[in-house]
Amino acid sequence: MVEELLRSSLWAAEAQYFPEAHPRLIVDSDDGVSARDARKIALALTNATGLFAHHRISPHITRTTHDLDQSLVPELTRLVMTPHMMVFGLPPEPRTADLPPETNAASSVRAALELCQTLPSTADDWLTVETLQSLPSTLRTAVGLVISVVAETNRSLGIEIQSSLGEDRSLVTCEHALALLNSPLLDDPLAKETITSTGILDASRTSRRTFYLVSPDDPGDSDIYGSVVESALPCVPQLLGRKVTALISSSMYRTAEGQIQASYRLLSVAPEDEQ
Repeated sequence: MVEELLRSSLWAAEAQYFPEAHPRLIVDSDDGVSARDARKIALALTNATGLFAHHRISPHITRTTHDLDQSLVPELTRLVMTPHMMVFGLPPEPRTADLPPETNAASSVRAALELCQTLPSTADDWLTVETLQSLPSTLRTAVGLVISVVAETNRSLGIEIQSSLGEDRSLVTCEHALALLNSPLLDDPLAKETITSTGILDASRTSRRTFYLVSPDDPGDSDIYGSVVESALPCVPQLLGRKVTALISSSMYRTAEGQIQASYRLLSVAPEDEQ
């Protein structure tokens, strides 16, 4: 209740004194967070955002926090800090149209939004949790930072981005973190191949930055789901509920139990009748 009142007061004051609102990153937890843990959370989120920004600029070059260009890591401005909520200001978005499309500020805001859209949206969003394995290595490293800080602080975190580029909210629970820490999330794939698959793009289970392809012949057991490359995202909404042909990258991983696990990333998709 106190956090909601603080949030409302902040928004009201900002609207009065700063009508051109700057992008915000809002983090809330299910239990109190110490100042030390708050710094850990902020560091994990800024580094994860920097990795997402790098992937936007150089998607074929893998990076970790050790070799990441630090100019891509956004500087957060602390606006509100309570035991259950932290509100940070992100670098303002460029106002002029003639700036390069990937200035650091624009990249940071978009990268923070994409990070938020990539993480699970609710505590029950296990489908998104399963698709994280299919992300490129740099993005899996970014997700791993968030997962690790959730596990280390033992706090479920709600992560919300508000900006002129878009708004979204994710929720990473301790249960999500435990499952992913016991998965091959940060491992290199054993093998990769590109496959073509036909099915119906499920409207109820395709969301945000994920896809769910239902097999027309064997629904359930042969369904394919995973993440979506940036270039294919605009095509997905108009094809929901339709039979499509999809080009998919398939990667194989070995789980802690020794089983082989496949993950899928949608490369392109088109109506079947156009193939």
